[in-house]
Amino acid sequence: MALLSEAGSSNATEIVDFSLAFFVWCYSLKDWVKKAPEFSSDDIENLTSKNEFWRYCRDIALRVKHFDATRPSIDNDFGISRNHDHYAADLGRLPFETWVLWIDGKRLNLAEVIKKLLEMWADFFRAHRNTVGSLAP
Repeated sequence: MALLSEAGSSNATEIVDFSLAFFVWCYSLKDWVKKAPEFSSDDIENLTSKNEFWRYCRDIALRVKHFDATRPSIDNDFGISRNHDHYAADLGRLPFETWVLWIDGKRLNLAEVIKKLLEMWADFFRAHRNTVGSLAP
């Protein structure tokens, strides 16, 4: 998360690469967990079907992996951009730049979307602490 919150012009490529890789691996974790005998498919489906951020993750991951999501759940044409706050220095605000995810007609803070997805998985593993033992934080 520090990488996104401290983003500067010199590492724009790394920010986008990190973000896209995160969405692909975050989405892939669902398949891995579904195959683990400790979890039920219903638990996984309940977790992901009710989460708006998960649907964003799904569409981005499938688009990145396959160039085109044939059945997007929300939006097949997302975008990631950098937003520079020209007045941040004058007003003493940090960060000067934020990264934006454009999806489903919305302008979302990219770091916040990633944070929500991390929290989703952390909550899931915490809820299954007795099932997974040392895997849960």
